[in-house]
Amino acid sequence: MERPLRGLLLLWLASAVLTAAGCRAQATPTAGPTPAIGPTQTATLAPTEEAPVVEQATATTAAVEGDVTEMATQTQAATQPAVTQPAPVSQPVPDPSLFEMSWQERGPFQAGLLDGAEAALEELQAASVYHMDLELSNDLTQLAGRQEVFYTNREDVPLEEVYLRLFPNLADGRTTINATWVNGIEVQPNFELEDSAMRVPMQPALPPGQSVVLRFDFAVEIPTEGGGNYGTFVFNEDILALAHFYPMVAVYDDEGWNLEIAPESGDVVYADSSFYLVRLRAPAGLQLVASGVEVAGGGSGEQQQVTFAAGPARDFYLAGSEGFAVYSEQVGATIVNSYAFPEFEPAARDVLDWASSALQTFNEQFGQYPYTELDLVTTPTLALGVEYPGVIAVNMTLYDMEESRYPAAVLESTVAHEVAHQ
Repeated sequence: MERPLRGLLLLWLASAVLTAAGCRAQATPTAGPTPAIGPTQTATLAPTEEAPVVEQATATTAAVEGDVTEMATQTQAATQPAVTQPAPVSQPVPDPSLFEMSWQERGPFQAGLLDGAEAALEELQAASVYHMDLELSNDLTQLAGRQEVFYTNREDVPLEEVYLRLFPNLADGRTTINATWVNGIEVQPNFELEDSAMRVPMQPALPPGQSVVLRFDFAVEIPTEGGGNYGTFVFNEDILALAHFYPMVAVYDDEGWNLEIAPESGDVVYADSSFYLVRLRAPAGLQLVASGVEVAGGGSGEQQQVTFAAGPARDFYLAGSEGFAVYSEQVGATIVNSYAFPEFEPAARDVLDWASSALQTFNEQFGQYPYTELDLVTTPTLALGVEYPGVIAVNMTLYDMEESRYPAAVLESTVAHEVAHQ
């Protein structure tokens, strides 16, 4: 049975959202989605013959574990300042090699948007498009794969470089870039800010309105404790929480490239709205939670393969556990899912009711939530809750009603607060 939110709570939340946008439970700033989208086309979500990343980067989970170990030995050399090499900006922009589709196709992203939000696809034709082909190791502490980014210079000045952020290097983990290409030709990037900023040279400078394809082979070491600001990037308590795990294009604003390191109490991500098509191979028993929606699935034996489409969104978030149970409820055209361990079922069902009620209220008060799915997942985060595009991570200690030092009202207010960020 759906439980109504407390009237005073909703009044407080409405005021908080309107007057203090950007806040988070325990002073965590916002990083919610910004919807927008483009023309309807049909795409094939299978890998292309030209670049079967499974074979080129990581053929099996066992291979991932061996490859990533070898890749880790290259970290010191890969992250030392290097002589900048010219990037072939003048070369033709290559087609995607990970998915059989054009960079302008927006068809895969329609499944994650309500009918009223699909019109926004036309508004972000120049938005960055991320294609990823990834593989998780069996122990969930190593990730490897390939990423392609279709990037357009939307500024009014030529860009002599494009920066990407490697946030795991600030979060007790490690990202190793093993190869970098610009328009299909390998180049040498430089690394700055404790290896959290990667400078990819553009030679000649990338003119306004012109696009390039950036391609990376990379590996990520996932920590089992710590996990950076609020513990959002970690495998702990049998839960995988992967915030900002991939090379992310930095924001170019009125001050130039925005590259500072966020304070410990801050949100590390500052990003433009983009589109994400992500294919992941992972252990078969892992219950996955991700931004966007699943648009293809399969696998056999001990491994699953799932493709997610998300966007427009400012980030792509991924979580999972072999122990998760899921409880669901429909709110209009949006399905709300609550993921938690079975022993926390009473709290998980309360979270589902509170989130559904909050979503209905905010739809009426603030405007329609644009996505067809909203997921709430218990994680080892040190914050009470953290919002991501289409996903809310909630502190797992709040679900233990007998042992938690917080009353149930804190869990309820946290859920409503984070739904408001969406």
